[in-house]
Amino acid sequence: MTGVTPALPEAGATLALMQPYLLPYVGYFALVAATDHFVAFDAPQYIKGGWINRNRVLHPEQGWRYIGVPVAKAPHDTPIRDARIATGRWKRRILGQLDHYRRFAPFYDQVVVLLDEALDESATHIGPLAVGALRVVCRYLELHLSCTTWSELDLDIRPARHAGDWSLALCEATGAAGYVNPIGGRDLFQPDDFAAAGVDLAFLQMRPAAYAQAPGRPFEPWLSIVDVLMFNTPAQARALVRGFDLVRPGSEAPRAGRSP
Repeated sequence: MTGVTPALPEAGATLALMQPYLLPYVGYFALVAATDHFVAFDAPQYIKGGWINRNRVLHPEQGWRYIGVPVAKAPHDTPIRDARIATGRWKRRILGQLDHYRRFAPFYDQVVVLLDEALDESATHIGPLAVGALRVVCRYLELHLSCTTWSELDLDIRPARHAGDWSLALCEATGAAGYVNPIGGRDLFQPDDFAAAGVDLAFLQMRPAAYAQAPGRPFEPWLSIVDVLMFNTPAQARALVRGFDLVRPGSEAPRAGRSP
């Protein structure tokens, strides 16, 4: 989506840094709810077979399947920001892959209208498409989103010393007071470095996000936000997004999650 002026993080904010994912699962939106500013990390290498251009929805018969936007072939080291969308009727195909939801999803019609806006066919690159879709869904959920891509930050950010250090470098450059990361990536971080820099590091742990899904089938957890919205009102989906705890390093006891 174009014409969106980037909102830069304010000093003292709590940040999240994640690669831009296409219509991600509810925990991605929980990071938005848990922080003051979200930075879409579009500088790393685009990796085929990840979550940047695809996600999972219910299969028409059993289990789940992928929906995705095709990305054009490019050199192996192409960064996410330069990964171009391949030509073709990908939006029509995605909507067709969701057609079976009309049989049992109470909010199918509303979600199709939402996706018609979120899946912007004028987008030429997958990063901006994913970020634009994030904005559209957050607006539908009435979830406040202050968002910038890494490439839009006009800051002097030092090189990272290791994988988890990108986040601390960002916090130092912006004067952030806190940083939140999904708990699955906690081993990448060195908490003492954050403490020395005066940055409050926390890890986001999602609670089980169960809801009434397709009748007569086992519940499929952690699908795309598309599945959540098919079966829940925006208010109900917001409650699922808020179902998280923030865990500090070295502590097994979570502290209460923040509301947006």
